[in-house]
Amino acid sequence: MNRKQRRLEAARLKKDFNAKSRAIEEKISKMPDCCDECGAKFNKNDSKILDSWKIAVYDTGEINLICEKCTPSDISTIFKNDPIKS
Repeated sequence: MNRKQRRLEAARLKKDFNAKSRAIEEKISKMPDCCDECGAKFNKNDSKILDSWKIAVYDTGEINLICEKCTPSDISTIFKNDPIKS
């Protein structure tokens, strides 16, 4: 691969990365600010809340945010026993 090809490939990768980053930023900005079940406010600055709330993103683009109280107990058990977090 010569220099020109490497530069073109790097430019293409950078363009793809920037497009994907913009798409993610847009989805995060559209994220709800309260629980979809009970309406409890979500504080993005509280680190304890960040680990306890659940977010669901569907293929349709819909984003649901659910607080710890509204999370079904069977799902909570799965996340507590997750070997990746341990």
